[in-house]
Amino acid sequence: MLLVYVTCPNFQEATELAKICVQERLAACANIVPSMRSVYIWEGDMKIEEESLLLLKCSENNWIALEKLIIKNHPYDVPCLVAYRSSHAYGPFEKWVDESHR
Repeated sequence: MLLVYVTCPNFQEATELAKICVQERLAACANIVPSMRSVYIWEGDMKIEEESLLLLKCSENNWIALEKLIIKNHPYDVPCLVAYRSSHAYGPFEKWVDESHR
């Protein structure tokens, strides 16, 4: 199972992206943290911006398709898109995630 971390410019964009990923059955579920502050350097300039955090749970088998879908539908040129492999997860939940893609 993977936990996929995606930053989005706002809550609405995160919600729309979450709906697409779940509707296409590439993610079993999504959680959205509505507001966080991001500090980074982009094209030589310091940026401090409000963003939303999208967390997706998916099976490893869906990673390539999920990555392509997010890149296609994300408004950023270079979206923050990171997948973390789960080393431990509650068995019934992990089974549900796996079965959600079928």
